[in-house]
Amino acid sequence: MNQVACSLCGPGTFSDVAGLSACKQCSQGFSSAGSGSIVCSACTPGTFTSVIGSPTCSPCPLGKFASSSGKSSCEDCSRGRSASSEGLAECPACSPGFFAPSTGSSSCLACSLGQFVSTSGSSTCQNCSLGTFSNLEGSITCTPCSLGWFASNSGLSSCSRCSVGSFADLTGPVRVHLVLLGVLLNSLV
Repeated sequence: MNQVACSLCGPGTFSDVAGLSACKQCSQGFSSAGSGSIVCSACTPGTFTSVIGSPTCSPCPLGKFASSSGKSSCEDCSRGRSASSEGLAECPACSPGFFAPSTGSSSCLACSLGQFVSTSGSSTCQNCSLGTFSNLEGSITCTPCSLGWFASNSGLSSCSRCSVGSFADLTGPVRVHLVLLGVLLNSLV
């Protein structure tokens, strides 16, 4: 059979040298969408292709990213970071009050009641210390108990009121003073 014309290379293939009898396939991490390509284009940051001869690159899925061009796969976001949308070149750090406990997170979680985190990029929250509380999810700090109130455990979402016959004379106290028969007894609660 006699050749009367040359055919254009199809999507996912290219020809960078004259006189080829077949087109070359694009490598992983590269694509060519049109016909007649002389080179394949590297997948842009935030996209990838693991397929040889791919006509297109795909966006990285939720919880993953591709920081540079020509990627054949995406990487998991590290702990303390998340990718809540597809096609990201980097995973943003969780904001203060939020955390991502595992790799590949697609969203950051709010710290629970009685917990806080004041820095960005955290993988855990901290319990409020003795004498403090947090009654909001996503807190960046804990609040000291008011006079006459106390928090005898860490990680509390509220303070307890001193009972009749006792008082708390410090802000954020962990020590409650009991008054019995006119004698002041100090006891840790």
